[in-house]
Amino acid sequence: MQQMIRTLHQALVDGRSFSQALREFPRIFPPLYVNLVAAGEASGALPEILMRLVKHLTQAKSLRDRVQQALIYPAFLTLAGAALITVFITFMVPQLTQFMSQNGGALPLPTRILMQVHHLIITYWWLAILIVIGGFAAWRAFVRSDEGRTAWDRFRLRIPGYGRIVRHSYYAQFSRTLGTLTEPLHREKANGS
Repeated sequence: MQQMIRTLHQALVDGRSFSQALREFPRIFPPLYVNLVAAGEASGALPEILMRLVKHLTQAKSLRDRVQQALIYPAFLTLAGAALITVFITFMVPQLTQFMSQNGGALPLPTRILMQVHHLIITYWWLAILIVIGGFAAWRAFVRSDEGRTAWDRFRLRIPGYGRIVRHSYYAQFSRTLGTLTEPLHREKANGS
């Protein structure tokens, strides 16, 4: 952050415009924001544009925070469910199997399958951890590619409930951005009428 501020300062000292200085950091300042700043410089309304951008970014952050908070509960339920299944397979299935074996009953197929899963978890727990870490690394690499990002976004939008929240957050973000862009037009029209 300090390096970015120093670079921006140096660009301004060197006589470049603020928007030109911002273009050097496309990962931090998207083209939309840089172009708004350039329009503000050209029209002499840079302070007003910057205030609108601050308001827009504050609202976008607030929306993003609300969406994340709305998704905490489902994520917690998913993790709790996975933990309960693991505890069930690791501790309860062996006790259930032992109880059924002592009573002389033949184990049904689903119970035998659960016992095999239990055996795999107990014997190869380290492999499961490696698979999870490798899968996560592969997923991140996939999502960073253009095709992977598109596929991941399509998948996310199809998830019941979650997809609706994500879609509506994008609608709200688009509407706020459009409002930020068209606000001067509405004000100019009102002043001209």
